Amino acid sequence: MKPILSILSLVLLSGNATYATKNPASLYTQRSEKSRAGINEKLLQLFKTTFPDAQDVQWQELPERYTVKFKTAGLATTIDYDKDGKFISSVRYYSESNLPLNILCKVHSKYQDKKILSVIEKATETDAEYFIRMEDANNLVTVRSDNEGNLSVVEKSKKDS
Repeated sequence: MKPILSILSLVLLSGNATYATKNPASLYTQRSEKSRAGINEKLLQLFKTTFPDAQDVQWQELPERYTVKFKTAGLATTIDYDKDGKFISSVRYYSESNLPLNILCKVHSKYQDKKILSVIEKATETDAEYFIRMEDANNLVTVRSDNEGNLSVVEKSKKDS
């Protein structure tokens, strides 16, 4: 179980890995939807236009980027923008129903005996990868997929009894 959590944590933190070696607590400036001083106004307007139904919006400011965490349509999302407001990357957390159909079909075909528990989607401007966590009666498995549905196991462990 611990290896799965460590891999998922690595995936989640990889967008900020450059800054993690410095003192992360001193790098982040938390900003709620109501307190956004210093955030690029053009970016705030773009965000509101792109995600008009966003809830629980929280902005963070780093020396070289902005990060916004929010929920929309039941999906937890994190987006990184550069200081000019240009999209860098995103991470979304969801269930199998939101997986692209080509990937969903390949996962179910290859892992027929496994149930999908959750999906983490990590995207950049040009690429996306999906980390699909599954289980069967005895094992937990995390599989990575690219946009084309090429699958590889990144972690496998026995379930705790």
